Amino acid sequence: MKKIIQLYLALLTLDLSAMQKAIDAQKNSNNASGNTVIFPLLTLKEHSNSICSAAYNKTGDKIVTASEDHTAMIWNAETGILLITLRGHTDYVRCAQFNAQGDKIITASNDATARIWNSKSGKERVLLKGHKDSVICAAFNPSGDKVATSSYDTTAILWNTKKGEKLRIFKGHTDFVRSVAFHPTKNYIITASDDKTALVWDAETGKEIVTFKGHTGWIYSAVFNSSGDKVVTASYDKTALVWDVKTGTKIITFKGHTACVNSAMFNDAGDTVITSSDDKTALLWNTETGEEKIALKGHNGPVICATFNSAGDKVVTSSLDASAQVWRIKDRDLTNPQVNVNPQEDTDYLDKDTDELPCSIQ
Repeated sequence: MKKIIQLYLALLTLDLSAMQKAIDAQKNSNNASGNTVIFPLLTLKEHSNSICSAAYNKTGDKIVTASEDHTAMIWNAETGILLITLRGHTDYVRCAQFNAQGDKIITASNDATARIWNSKSGKERVLLKGHKDSVICAAFNPSGDKVATSSYDTTAILWNTKKGEKLRIFKGHTDFVRSVAFHPTKNYIITASDDKTALVWDAETGKEIVTFKGHTGWIYSAVFNSSGDKVVTASYDKTALVWDVKTGTKIITFKGHTACVNSAMFNDAGDTVITSSDDKTALLWNTETGEEKIALKGHNGPVICATFNSAGDKVVTSSLDASAQVWRIKDRDLTNPQVNVNPQEDTDYLDKDTDELPCSIQ
């Protein structure tokens, strides 16, 4: 018994020593970079392939992830427990989002379809079929009665959510349409494209209203802020830009990532933007000064998506390392690592040969 106790104490000492080294390294990293680096609160690992997107529901108690394993998964956002797996797509699931009411989920897939699901039962409700190529992004409007999708076929489509009827096709981009999002109050949508532009459209008439042009590389995402007067775009050119919606002029540039920026999003307050990148980080930025505030470093592969919860105190990131991570960015203890579910390093991504890829998003 004495030997067992001695062995236990020795192992405990090693664990404490390792933790202290991690804390010291964290402090040194914070001091060296001049910004704050924090640990993930939870790691979500049930997908068997890269996770393309992750998003909260409105109340912040659930997360939905979309994966190249052909599934989407619904998680308890507090515990990290997997609740439901959505199965039905026959190719990569590129995007998954809740509606504002939280009772439905929309998914977009390389199988050229989008699907609407019951978020409580996991049953497929509506199949949206009409694109001629992969569907990369899909989003509900604020009232939840319409959905917009974007595709490699260079178009975006507006749908009725009850019957899956096609309402309008938006044609104007000359290359892949990577993302689509609705305006918070007006009947507008915004699209982002590999043609290096983002366009605001009148969803009722299909007319182009504003063109955002200034990136030197493909634009991977474009979204409005909560008041609808600004847009943030993310690009292959390693930057994110904030734009004035009325004038279409560039307001601020976020520079700091060392690889393509895959997504960008405002918090509800509008004072912070989060970006995700192939450099394996997500960065939080001050929207007034353009300064980097916090760096989220924990993934072993490119970070494809990063989104806030509605309260703005947490962020979820998704990566090609087949994990999603939850981060507390307010009221946090930066001196101690947070609890980490399945914290072991995932080397599956590291075995992939991505040298020939210009960016992880394909």
